[in-house]
Amino acid sequence: MSNDASARLGLPYLAAAQAQKHVTVNEALSRLDALVQLSVESRSLAAEPAAPSDGAVYILPAGASGADWAGAAAGGVAQFTAGGWSIIPPGTGWLAYVKDERRLLVFGAEGWGEAGLALGELENLARLGLGMVANAANPLAVKLNAALFQALAPSEGGAGDLRLMLDKSASANDAALVFETGFSARALVGLLESDDFTIKLSPDGASFYVGLVADHASGRVALPANPRFAATSNYDNYIAAGTPTKLGFNIADLNPQNAFNAASNSFTAPAAGYYRFSVSVLFKKNAALPTAAQVQLYKNGSAAGRGIASVASPQDGATSLNLAVALSLSAGDVVDARATFTGADGYIAAAGSSFCGEWLG
Repeated sequence: MSNDASARLGLPYLAAAQAQKHVTVNEALSRLDALVQLSVESRSLAAEPAAPSDGAVYILPAGASGADWAGAAAGGVAQFTAGGWSIIPPGTGWLAYVKDERRLLVFGAEGWGEAGLALGELENLARLGLGMVANAANPLAVKLNAALFQALAPSEGGAGDLRLMLDKSASANDAALVFETGFSARALVGLLESDDFTIKLSPDGASFYVGLVADHASGRVALPANPRFAATSNYDNYIAAGTPTKLGFNIADLNPQNAFNAASNSFTAPAAGYYRFSVSVLFKKNAALPTAAQVQLYKNGSAAGRGIASVASPQDGATSLNLAVALSLSAGDVVDARATFTGADGYIAAAGSSFCGEWLG
């Protein structure tokens, strides 16, 4: 312990029977004024100011120049008072606010550094804003252009894995990521109102469509928004000889988007893209057997031009015609299935006949 100055701030002591005590006291007060609630003008100014204001304080950078700054150790606290400079060596743990950077620094073994880097832990914070102000609705608020999460390697004491966990209170709650444009939601991804992994999309932030659901119990994945249908008939369709006749599939067994119209026996494409259709029909004779039978898809009232299922000399209750074809459709295109018999009329039996379709993309 020095008998001349205090151990931490270097405040000069009064000596016994000292003359002009006010000089020593004023020097101590001046140093206190500089170091208590330490606030410096800059830590990057290298040239000693020509006309500093009284009480101005700087952190000296390496290579500082000037009558009093030249040769001073980098990191020293330079205080201007009573027309002269005092260079004060900082101590470990000192805090300083740098005005021109709006940063809080702390002094350590490697010199002045960001005060935040010296914080080993931050526990039980009510709010945290990074680049923006957090609020009650968003107690953690972050405004930036990129973020990096890196796994702690085994060599650093970690496992090498990286997991981000979102935990909800109950199955009916949400554990989700929300993607927005202009603070209007466009996609929700996560466990939404159930334990199934779900993706919902929205055009406006108000109406949402379910794009994908992965069942948490079985792993099965469904695409509820993809257009698809499956239709059958509850009556035998009469087919006149030589006339392409629309098949009356009047029962929609599967029709989640209502794209299949059982009344018109046709499918209307809700969106442009490629669609896969399949038709399976069972021949049933009337009085005589036709010489040939065929099934074809029609688009907007005309033969689609792709794929024909045909057979010569169909046999009653034994001949099945099966057609599978992919069509490129525009939104609003209408597709139906038609049968043609040659040489005699007949029926397409209700039993064993079906018409299906789905969107491929």
